[in-house]
Parts: sequence; structure tokens; C-alpha cells
Amino acid sequence: KISNMLWNYCRGIDHSVVEAVQETKSVGAEVNWGVRFNENKDADNFLVNLSREVSLRLQGCGLQGRTITLKVKTRRKGAGEPLKFMGCGDCETMSRSTTMTGATDNLVTLQRIARQLFAALHVDVKEVRGVGLKMSKLEHADLGRGAH
Repeated sequence: KISNMLWNYCRGIDHSVVEAVQETKSVGAEVNWGVRFNENKDADNFLVNLSREVSLRLQGCGLQGRTITLKVKTRRKGAGEPLKFMGCGDCETMSRSTTMTGATDNLVTLQRIARQLFAALHVDVKEVRGVGLKMSKLEHADLGRGAH
């Protein structure tokens, strides 16, 4: 069965049904390469910029979200330097999220909540190797406009 399918694909023949585009479930940004912080203000600046990127992506899609999730990768205890220069290497991943009553794409709100979630993880900033921020429970911006 698979060989027939591949034979057809090689000749540009595809009888599968074309389906509608799936609705976006989440919008976010994540960086797992080159993340190194020396002090808390470095991590704070990173969160500010990551929040800005997520806010811009939400606005670009015309969406707002109610649940914000912060994911942080930290170097596993006892792990050496990664093989890939500035890579994340052997890490543990942890995350925290919170759901708001109203949907938002507001930059200041995202920054404030991202900072709160990061503080709740109680991580040593020198061990951070990756950070991601994601908004879910999305709504069209015209429905949730004004909720911050």
C-alpha cells in the first residue's frame, strides 16, 4: 500500500482530500540557542523583548490570548558544556502558566505576567539555556478588544 502511494507521489499523483487550514491554537516565540545570562537584569531584558515579539505576532494575526505560558530550560545539574557552541545542551525544562479573565495582546500585560512567571520558577539565571513564551486560548482581537 505504501509503495503504491510513494510510486504515485513520485509521479505527482495524489488522491488525498484537501482539508481546510486548521485554526491557530497558540502564538508564541522560543529561543534555545545562545541564551546566557550573567545577572537578573539580563533575563529581565530578554523577557521584555520576548514579550514584545509575542505581542507583535498576536497583533499580526489579529488574535488575543487568555492563557500565557512561560517555558524555561536550565542546565541539568552536573551537565558539562554543550557540544554545540552556545547550544542548550543537557537541560531540564519547566513551565508555568496563568489564565486571565479577558483576552489580551497588550505588551505591558505580557511583560508583567512573563516576569511574574519567571520569578515563580526560582531559577538561577546563570543556568538558563532557553526561554519560550506562548499565548493560548485565543480569540479574534475584535471580540476581546479592551481587555487588558
